[in-house]
Amino acid sequence: MQDKQILVVEDEEDILELVSFNLKKQGYQVKGVTSGEEALQEARRKIPSLIILDLMLPGVDGFDVCKSLKNDPRTKAVPIVMLTARSEEADIVIGLELGADDYLTKPFSPRELIARVRAILRRSKADISDQEILQSAIDVCIVDAEDKNIEVQLTCPKDFFVYVNGPLLEQAIINLVMNSIKYSDEESKVLVDAGLENGGTVISVKDFGVGIAAEHLPRLFERFYRSDKARSRKLGGTGLGLSIVKHIVQVHEGNVTVDSTPGKGAIFSIHLPGSQVN
Repeated sequence: MQDKQILVVEDEEDILELVSFNLKKQGYQVKGVTSGEEALQEARRKIPSLIILDLMLPGVDGFDVCKSLKNDPRTKAVPIVMLTARSEEADIVIGLELGADDYLTKPFSPRELIARVRAILRRSKADISDQEILQSAIDVCIVDAEDKNIEVQLTCPKDFFVYVNGPLLEQAIINLVMNSIKYSDEESKVLVDAGLENGGTVISVKDFGVGIAAEHLPRLFERFYRSDKARSRKLGGTGLGLSIVKHIVQVHEGNVTVDSTPGKGAIFSIHLPGSQVN
């Protein structure tokens, strides 16, 4: 792991110090800078294994840094994790569409940060299958699952292949699995299933949690909508996870649905058109 160089771009010194400290504890080499201009110079001087990039930077902001790096043949393959204190869906989606591989919304836990970094570095080692993309998404969520003794199971054909933007698909699955974990009881299960259906591809995430009342289902994918506001405040979150899933799926000309029975759980399903199935 010692050969993994991570560039951290963050203008808030306390956050830069916190992120750098936790990465170094895991054996990563860390270079920290506080501006977009420095980030571009440093990334091109010594190509890092991964970049953790704050969006709200003085001068050249994180969006411009991401766009510049992804348009440069020397740095386009370097994975980027966005850090943002913003709660605007559009900012997160724009960053993902520019080529960022993941995002963390402040405040975040050190364990969550390390889990994301490990999953992305593992994924970036080589071209991987869509089954591995799904497994990588699950791996990001393992910390939260273990905190509640929840088992996350994946069922997926070995030759499963869909023509998608891999990082975006992974982010959609992360959001769905994290949502299922959040609203599940301890010592429960979350089931992730992928396969063909009616000439297209369906990826479903099923939980056995509190479920969702029928009157909330039509608005569930709206920005900031929460079916149980008191419970959502207690559990945390921005209210953007499901709306981001919807946006990502629409980018792929698909749709996302939900079926739920209060007290028995919910099934979220991503439907991708047949033209994207190999």
